[in-house]
Amino acid sequence: MLATASTQSCAVTRSAFTGITAYRIVTHMASQHTKITAAVACLLLGILAVLLLTIPTEDLYEPPDYMYGIVLDAGSSHTTLYIYKWPADKQNGTGIVTQHSECHVKGGGISSYAGLDGGAAGSLQACLDDAVRDIPKARHELTPVISSPRDTERILREVSHKIRSYPFNFQGATILSGKEEGAYGWVTVNYLQENFIK
Repeated sequence: MLATASTQSCAVTRSAFTGITAYRIVTHMASQHTKITAAVACLLLGILAVLLLTIPTEDLYEPPDYMYGIVLDAGSSHTTLYIYKWPADKQNGTGIVTQHSECHVKGGGISSYAGLDGGAAGSLQACLDDAVRDIPKARHELTPVISSPRDTERILREVSHKIRSYPFNFQGATILSGKEEGAYGWVTVNYLQENFIK
């Protein structure tokens, strides 16, 4: 009986010792797990901080929500640069175009520069500079420029050369015939009267 009591006492002591040891092992493992998790989190935050410090800030901005287009109405009595914009994400490839801004070129129309080399092109500089500021830089190369000078070929070449010196997507200028100008006017009037929507 003494042997049984002694054996039971050893078993209880061993069980208690095993329980305490298991508790210490579990506590130690949890402590190690917490330390490892904290170290990995610090490492990941450090890598993220280094990446954010090395990426140029202009790369972090969202792309603009609009696309832009420039129309240069270069007539004989006046020249005006219009900037239009429309949603970059369109439904069914269509979007509502709105006028963003306009700039009236100082001086007369481009025909008033007929005898002055570089005069017509130089007159556009202030408005083209405004367009560079008005249109987000990320959209410059995507911005088409439509020019419709209605005068001589020499002035047309001069104006085209000037526009090509800017970061826009200029694909050439053409002289509008009276018929083309009338067609564009018809589209404009009908659009403004909302005849295309009804």
